Amino acid sequence: GSTGDGYKFAKQLGHTIVNPVPSLCPVLLNDEDINMVTGLTVKNVEISVFYNEKKLVSHFGDFLFTHRGISGPLILTISDILSGLDQNFIKLYCNFKPSIPIDELESRLLKDIDTNPKREIKTLFLDYFPKSLGEYLLKKSNINPNTKLHEIKKDLRKNILNLITNYKFEYKSLDHIRQAIVTKGGVSTKEIDSKTMESKIVPNLYFCGEIIDVNALTGGFNLQIAFSTGYAAGYYANSN
Repeated sequence: GSTGDGYKFAKQLGHTIVNPVPSLCPVLLNDEDINMVTGLTVKNVEISVFYNEKKLVSHFGDFLFTHRGISGPLILTISDILSGLDQNFIKLYCNFKPSIPIDELESRLLKDIDTNPKREIKTLFLDYFPKSLGEYLLKKSNINPNTKLHEIKKDLRKNILNLITNYKFEYKSLDHIRQAIVTKGGVSTKEIDSKTMESKIVPNLYFCGEIIDVNALTGGFNLQIAFSTGYAAGYYANSN
């Protein structure tokens, strides 16, 4: 919501600027089939973030498919972790049924195969997903939706379970900084008095809000940062 001139002015006055990047931001996917699920909200899932093959974090919640990727509360939360990372080493995995152990899911699948052998996979998926999401996942995994349950062998069964519990999104990047709720980066906090918000470099220069390298998760915390630092800066500037 600004021109960013504050960073330029602070830098000209000798301050260090931590590179501004988007945070609390939608995620873009490399996905030609995203239109199959655009607008669909998916609830109670778990998304795990891997970086350079190492798991960083998992978060539980809801997300929304957009026309270019994924958004919503869960995605905004993990975007704070993604910001500043090399996108070439980021992987996102989704467990659509995190509350059900994989052994229990496999038992359910085996029971379905035994009791409804002529049922097709596409109708089986209606037990687990909204129709559009089931069709989307089957297409992404190259599973024939018309396959009968009695035709499911061990390898395909593992593929189905992996699809439900460990689906890999084709991560592209975070959306543009204009789409972000907050900015991560700004004037280094090492150069600001944390009580008065006064510059440690330039006397009588005060900083507040998002020009400072501070940010938080969703829930009103970023607004509180703006209010608190703004109050402190105004109070101590007036005192001088």
